[in-house]
Amino acid sequence: MTKLLIPRKDWIFIPLLMLLGLVAPVSGVNQAWVDEQQEQIEAIPESPSIDDLRLLATLAVHKSSEDPLARPVGEAAWSKLSSTPDFADRLLKEILEARTKSRAGGGDSVDYDRKRCWIINDVGKLSDYRSIRVLGEFLSDTEVPGVIGEAAGGPSNARLAARSLEQLLENPPTHEDKSRDSDDDLVSWQLWYEQLKAGNRSFRLKGDPQEYSLNGPATAAITPAGTRAARSNPRIAPTAPGSAPSTNAPAGRWPGVALAAACCVLLFAAFKVLRPRR
Repeated sequence: MTKLLIPRKDWIFIPLLMLLGLVAPVSGVNQAWVDEQQEQIEAIPESPSIDDLRLLATLAVHKSSEDPLARPVGEAAWSKLSSTPDFADRLLKEILEARTKSRAGGGDSVDYDRKRCWIINDVGKLSDYRSIRVLGEFLSDTEVPGVIGEAAGGPSNARLAARSLEQLLENPPTHEDKSRDSDDDLVSWQLWYEQLKAGNRSFRLKGDPQEYSLNGPATAAITPAGTRAARSNPRIAPTAPGSAPSTNAPAGRWPGVALAAACCVLLFAAFKVLRPRR
């Protein structure tokens, strides 16, 4: 077992504080830590337990680390985690089961809060299309759980999932003129995921040109018809099939103005010609 300065049951407080921007990641990984983690990864069987999957997800975030010692640990963890086809579904199930027990009063609220924050935060650092389903399923879960009595247990699952998705996606459906945690922003995420589940949208992960659906790589980009144009220029109304596109300028204005001007000129000329001479 790895020797830790912080008990395993309290690990959740580190990513939670990092998520809130209150602490910075600890740097200076040493070789002893690397050796211990590599030993744990190698000891994990081909069919990992849920505890093994949580450990692999935690270590796999280091695959993008700038620390040359930590990166091989992350790559090894990700190699084993990604080779488990249902890892995302099992991590999702772990949170859902803990949530059900906690809400029914038969589970540990602290354990549920620890699991949901830890898993959602870590999955948000795993650049894999399977991570999107785990996070997307929580976008409608806006309840803020209580940990001790009426004390709130931090952000809702929906907020945590939206923040993690924002880290993963190339073009997140967020409003630049809105607060990062606004209700409008969350509604946009929920609509985005509903379109994704319906097969009407695809997505791209940061740094990856491949388009994906929830089932894997897509052959081409899929965008809901008309949604982007309607949002970018709401003044342009849809036209009936076969009709000419409408514009903002009234169609008959300029011919009418020209006719009125011509009439004025003719009346003035007639007045000059027909008026009595003195």
